[in-house]
Amino acid sequence: MRNIIFTSLLAFALPAQAQDMQSCYARTYSDAHLAKHPAQVVKAMVMAFELGDAGDSYIRMSALIADGGHAKGGPLVGQWVDQGLYCFEGSADQVGTRCGIDCDGGVLEVTKVSTQSLTFRTTYLTVGEREECGGSIDLAEEIGKPVSYRLDRVDPAICTERLR
Repeated sequence: MRNIIFTSLLAFALPAQAQDMQSCYARTYSDAHLAKHPAQVVKAMVMAFELGDAGDSYIRMSALIADGGHAKGGPLVGQWVDQGLYCFEGSADQVGTRCGIDCDGGVLEVTKVSTQSLTFRTTYLTVGEREECGGSIDLAEEIGKPVSYRLDRVDPAICTERLR
């Protein structure tokens, strides 16, 4: 476990150019979508799968927090929050890939991939890196209930810009 934590921390300490971006996904949810899903806490999301020098897969993600669900009226509404995940099962953006955040900050599982999109599911996944372990806010809508997010494959320049 210490090796995973060390490798994970090392990967995010490296400059972005030291890792090879495998793919970039993003989505901005419309006001109509958010009105139909009032518990959703994400207005927009950008996610890049990267391959480290040792062949390990990582995710860098950023989420714009919506004014809905358990985030409603909170201090993170309208803010972009970032997170880094280490993929411990699977490789890059393939179905079955599982990636997590150290110190039980949560896990995501890739459930569907096509040439145009990627869907992941989580029951608990925190974003908003802090000095301590975990994150600032949970992307799950309800505690203990799975939620899925579908993101569109986009030009890598979008990830480079948002995740620098």
